[in-house]
Amino acid sequence: MAAATADPAENSVTGTLIGISHLGETIQFVVQVTPDLAVLARRPTPQAPHIAPGKRVRAFWPAERVLLFADDPTTVE
Repeated sequence: MAAATADPAENSVTGTLIGISHLGETIQFVVQVTPDLAVLARRPTPQAPHIAPGKRVRAFWPAERVLLFADDPTTVE
């Protein structure tokens, strides 16, 4: 997550940072992307950016780190 732009080859979303939780060795960020979609990201504390809630941010990640979950697990093939 960064206040700067991401590499266009990366998966990314832009939104507003609405929450930060310090979880010991990890910091958790909540980014509101749309009124009904928020993205949760966790970064190791030493590598976590220092961004204040309310700021516009871009969360980005490589394709190999993507996990998809079915809305209804009984429909997964």
